[in-house]
Amino acid sequence: MAPPEIPGFYYDPYKRRYFKVENSKTAPTNAAWSSDNVKKRKFKDREAVTKSRRLELDAKRIAPPPIMRDLRASRFLKRETGEDIRDFAAVSFARDIVEMGHVPSGFSSTSSNLRHLALSTNCSVAVTSLDGDNLKTTHFVTNPNTQRVSWDPTSRTRSRSQSSVSCIKYSKKLHGVLIVCDDLSSLPYVMYDPGLWFREAHFERSVSLAGIQLGPDQPPVQRHSRDMEYFAGYFICPSTENNDTVALIGTDRGLVSLTEPMGLRYITPISGRNSSSYTTRFRDIFAIDYQVNHHSTFFMGGRPGQFHKGDLREAPMSWDSMTLPNSIAHIKSVSDYQVLVAGLNNMLSIFDLRYCRYSPASDDNPYHKALPLLNIPGYKNMAHFTLGFDFDKDTGVVAAAHDDGKVALYSVRDGRRLPSPVIDAIHSGYGPIHCIQMQALPGDNMPRLFMGEDNQIKVYSVDASK
Repeated sequence: MAPPEIPGFYYDPYKRRYFKVENSKTAPTNAAWSSDNVKKRKFKDREAVTKSRRLELDAKRIAPPPIMRDLRASRFLKRETGEDIRDFAAVSFARDIVEMGHVPSGFSSTSSNLRHLALSTNCSVAVTSLDGDNLKTTHFVTNPNTQRVSWDPTSRTRSRSQSSVSCIKYSKKLHGVLIVCDDLSSLPYVMYDPGLWFREAHFERSVSLAGIQLGPDQPPVQRHSRDMEYFAGYFICPSTENNDTVALIGTDRGLVSLTEPMGLRYITPISGRNSSSYTTRFRDIFAIDYQVNHHSTFFMGGRPGQFHKGDLREAPMSWDSMTLPNSIAHIKSVSDYQVLVAGLNNMLSIFDLRYCRYSPASDDNPYHKALPLLNIPGYKNMAHFTLGFDFDKDTGVVAAAHDDGKVALYSVRDGRRLPSPVIDAIHSGYGPIHCIQMQALPGDNMPRLFMGEDNQIKVYSVDASK
């Protein structure tokens, strides 16, 4: 607080005391309390205040050009002038996204959200499941003028009963939908060319457990062994077109590969009731994703927080492994070295594999706590493995469902939550949302967000017409 001004006295801030203003003729040379110096100081202070006010008023009079008022155009301009706008695509997508139609799934019940969703490559056919025991197929079309999505009235909705469906994914390699259930003794199924399947209502044969091939380091396993009475499938990850396998399947006993022609093969050692500590390290695989730009290297993880970097060309005992603080529900490869991991206890983090402490899976104590490169705050998932989750590499946007029925968008570049008026307003009254998929339609510059809300497939995207 400035000291009060006393008429006829000068306050020295360095000596912290008042001096009586003295005539310049009698005051010492260059004395701060001389009358001339006091007058000069007051004049300079008034000039400084006037200049500051003038600058403040001039700044208000300068109006930004109209192009700077538009977020997308202003970011383009800043990027062209040399500024690093890394989150331009993500911020623009989250800010401008709107609802672009909905497609009925064919289920009449409105007491819960869709459990599973798979879209064909051209996003014209959707395979859905509401209760995990029934599958329905739906065709939809896009209006060329408004780009809105709606149900195709010329098609029919087909259905099939199938118990305990745990995961469905579309395979670009087979041009069909892969379906895996809790009991692998009768699955996975493959629907070749979903559009054709809907018209013919023809389901391909299933793979029986008797057709499972054993790896070179696996002992013979009998079909009716007590350890093989139940073999649960959790997750299926379609392989790339350059891969020899069709898909990788995460189970409660380890990792299994689906090969052509429709055969199963153990990748990791089988874990049973009396398995060693080595085999139990590969149990309960809930998430799998191939490394970016690699068709043989992949990441997998599950419970309790076991993370593995696998290579189909090497034996599992030589794979790198580490442990995370919580169980893993989702894994997405962001780049050659960065991995996005979501799990229980509100865990959403990005790990840089170049700085993580690994150890071989064959080590007696292989798991070391890994420190994330970036923690993303705000994610809410305490105890669910099946919440909706997806990541778009082009925009760097993460779409994640929360356990309270809400959905949020995040940026993988800085970990912040992206404000989105439309997405932030979503609040399902039927519990958490399980189906979220980001995929671009043919001709789109931005991805579309497909979400299973209630018994419908809702579509969100940036409206290019505005």
